[in-house]
Order: sequence, then C-alpha cells, then structure tokens
Amino acid sequence: MKKYRYMVFIILGVIVCIALIGGGTYAYLLVTTDRKNINTNTGKLEVVYNISDDITGELLPSSSSSGLEATATARITADSVPAYFNIYINPIILDGLNVPALKWSVIGTMKSGKGISIMYTNSGDFSGAKEGEAIKIVDSYQLDTTVTSFTIQIWLDGSLMTESIVGKRFKADITSDSVPITSEF
Repeated sequence: MKKYRYMVFIILGVIVCIALIGGGTYAYLLVTTDRKNINTNTGKLEVVYNISDDITGELLPSSSSSGLEATATARITADSVPAYFNIYINPIILDGLNVPALKWSVIGTMKSGKGISIMYTNSGDFSGAKEGEAIKIVDSYQLDTTVTSFTIQIWLDGSLMTESIVGKRFKADITSDSVPITSEF
C-alpha cells in the first residue's frame, strides 16, 4: 500500500512539474513577443473636434446667409473605429424668434490636394424651435481622418421680416456628439 501511495505522489509531482514548466514557458513567450506588428481593433472611438461654445450677436435683416457664424471642426484619429458626427443648435433665448424668417444653414468642407470639397449641406428655419430643445443640423456625418470644417450660419431673411421680430434677442449653444458605426446583422 505504501508503494502505491508513493507511486501516486511521484506521478502527481511529475504532472505538477510539467504544468509549471509549460506555464512558465508560455508566460515567457507571451511577454517577449514582438508586439510591433500586431494590428487589432479594440473598438476605441477617438474623435478630435473643436466647436464654438455659443452663437450670439445682433441679427440684421439680410437677403443672403450673412449673419451670425460659428465653426466646428472634427475628425477621427487613425486608430479609431468609424464614427458618425452630429451637430446641434440649442436655442437658449428665442424671444419670439421661432419664426420662418430666422434661418440657419451648415456647410461641411474638407481640404484635400485638389482644393476644398463640399462634403455636407443642410438648412432650415426656427419656426418650430423651442428654447432648450436642440435642433439637429448635422445628422450622422461619417467622419474621416481628414478634418471636416462645418460653418454654421444664422440670419434673418429680410424678405420675411415683420414688425413683430424687430429688436428681438437670440442666443444659442452649438453642441455635438459622435456615435461609433457598428455593423448590422
């Protein structure tokens, strides 16, 4: 019986030694592997952007889109997952300016070796706007590693002016968010 127990302990000892040597070798190889050529996508979303905090000032009647202006720029980094970019106008003070005469537009441009390309356009008015409720002016623009510059303009359309909006005050924040693009099944 003693020989049987002795033999079991020897076999268990050999198995433990083999496991320790195998585990140690695996750990050593894992630590010393050259990681320079590993390319994996961890799902990191990294957006670099700069955006005006607010857009405020004196609105004068105009026949074109000259008025208040703000600029936003955005791009993703080279190791980021693809992403959509959204920009919002958040009216803080409308003072009765939620009318068709108060208009907005946004133009997204990208510089390249060939010059400047228009990548995104959108426009609308504030007729349905409410203070504190965001208006999405850029909707799901797919970002690139090249910077896209968005010019946001707000103006009073002189052809739609009425006495009721003369001397009114307007203030808004410009905000943004980004969403990673995920595949659909």
